[in-house]
Amino acid sequence: DTSSSQTEDGLHLVEMSILLDSAAAETGFVLSWGDVVILERKPGYFEGKDSTTVTESIYLPAGEYILTLLDTAGDGFCCSKGAGFYSLLHAGELILFGQATFEYEHIETFEIAGGGGPTAVSRKKKFGLRGTAPSSYTPIRERSRTTDLHA
Repeated sequence: DTSSSQTEDGLHLVEMSILLDSAAAETGFVLSWGDVVILERKPGYFEGKDSTTVTESIYLPAGEYILTLLDTAGDGFCCSKGAGFYSLLHAGELILFGQATFEYEHIETFEIAGGGGPTAVSRKKKFGLRGTAPSSYTPIRERSRTTDLHA
């Protein structure tokens, strides 16, 4: 039942968790909807949270989203600094999970369906902005996507 995760104004609660490695200050992420940033945690934001799990509760309208994980050291959440992971839940269903062995960035896409639960979508697809972004969203500059992990 997805009704418990959807608000009266049609927003869906998404729970994002990241288990940080022992160099948490190197880690960041950007959650975006097309070219619009919804939530950004730049590297340095997690300073002092080494080897802990951080959770963000985010209310999203139906749509297609891009999650970009960042690591300034280029070693993802792995190796000598400990294994980490990321996960997204919607209505109690796991919609994204990864153990995040990547270099400087890793890009995932997902969709929150309008009338029901979430579905995974192609990781290589590029999305444009659909609908109207809330006035509180801040547009971002063009992002460089230099690492294609799925090529």
